[in-house]
Amino acid sequence: MAHQRACNIPLAAATEQNTRGRASAASGGKLEEEARAKIRAANRVTWAGVAINLVLAGFKLFCGVVGQSAAMIADAGHSLSDLVSDFVTVS
Repeated sequence: MAHQRACNIPLAAATEQNTRGRASAASGGKLEEEARAKIRAANRVTWAGVAINLVLAGFKLFCGVVGQSAAMIADAGHSLSDLVSDFVTVS
């Protein structure tokens, strides 16, 4: 009898692991969809940042030229360089 119990324990543990494996495979699709949703949200934020940086750089460049301010023109260039990091983030 003792030998029979020892043999049943590993079988029960294996059965439990198989059941857990099927449950995690079913929830894997849900996790993938949540991950995709987070990536889409991050991309929306990044593209909004691209648009804002373009408008900001254009405004700074315009004000720098009209106000004859080399510092403002340089800051416009810096805002444009921020776009490089936005594009790296998107790709």
